[in-house]
Amino acid sequence: MAKTINLEKYIEFPVLSKNIDTFAGINFHCNAQILDKIQLAKQRGDRLHFSKQLRTNLRCCALLGTSSYLQSGLSICTYYQQDDYAEPVMKSLISADGDVINQISGDCLSHELRPQLTTAHYWFLQQITRQLTWKRTLIIDLIAWSIAILLILGLIIAYPQGVLTNLIALGIVLIIMWGLQKILKFLLSFNAKAIDRWAIAKFLSFSISPQPWQQKMAKLFLQYIVV
Repeated sequence: MAKTINLEKYIEFPVLSKNIDTFAGINFHCNAQILDKIQLAKQRGDRLHFSKQLRTNLRCCALLGTSSYLQSGLSICTYYQQDDYAEPVMKSLISADGDVINQISGDCLSHELRPQLTTAHYWFLQQITRQLTWKRTLIIDLIAWSIAILLILGLIIAYPQGVLTNLIALGIVLIIMWGLQKILKFLLSFNAKAIDRWAIAKFLSFSISPQPWQQKMAKLFLQYIVV
């Protein structure tokens, strides 16, 4: 069974400004010990451990990046740490349409640990991209259940005695609610792209809103809507 490896303290999200909570990209700092751990993790099929905060920072970086608009790409840079010096060895640029451009430093090409460094970088890149999958079905589920529950609540409010005092009627109402959300999910699936655009627009609007509750909603979006 695959396990997880915790390297969170070696992952950095450089902040462009102290006044603006946006990130310039993702920096991964490794040393000889970390390279050995990653080699072992790769052999075992282990994955990178993501805490809620790390996952939120990653998705915020991928979606917003250095501005309050949708990112055109994501930068991931691997550094090799020796003593007090961090040497940049590899960098990957992921475009919004999924294309990847890899860059490798001249020093890395002649480095004695080049195979381990490239393996570590590509393993880290793979772990990062796995966390950026868009969970469209969850959005559709939330919308469908919300509409179904609101409609049933309206029915209960309109006829409280007829529903709440009769167990058979209450059971029928619950069955109707379940069937209704199924129908709604089927219908909403035909407008999945429009729902995606609406969800992203809401996230961007809430993430830059001065209202604390909207900022919290944006963080919840990053934690749960994107897998």
